[in-house]
Amino acid sequence: MTQPTHTPAPWTYEIDKCGMINFRIYERGGLVADVYHSEKNARLIAAAPDLLEALEGLFNSSDVTLSDESAEVWKNAKLAIAKARG
Repeated sequence: MTQPTHTPAPWTYEIDKCGMINFRIYERGGLVADVYHSEKNARLIAAAPDLLEALEGLFNSSDVTLSDESAEVWKNAKLAIAKARG
């Protein structure tokens, strides 16, 4: 089975044209999402593709050394990737 794909990065956000406290998330081809009343959520959503790519890059890096202390962190990162990929 092929992995589902998301709308490619980069994603950006801006306040809506009406001047209300609503944010629109965009990618190169158009609108991804509307976010109401929360710039923090808009920033997080706009960063999602970059965060996913960074996490996957860590897992694919040969420089990463897992230790007992970091096992839970890596487990949570792997779960976050799975959640994003579906």
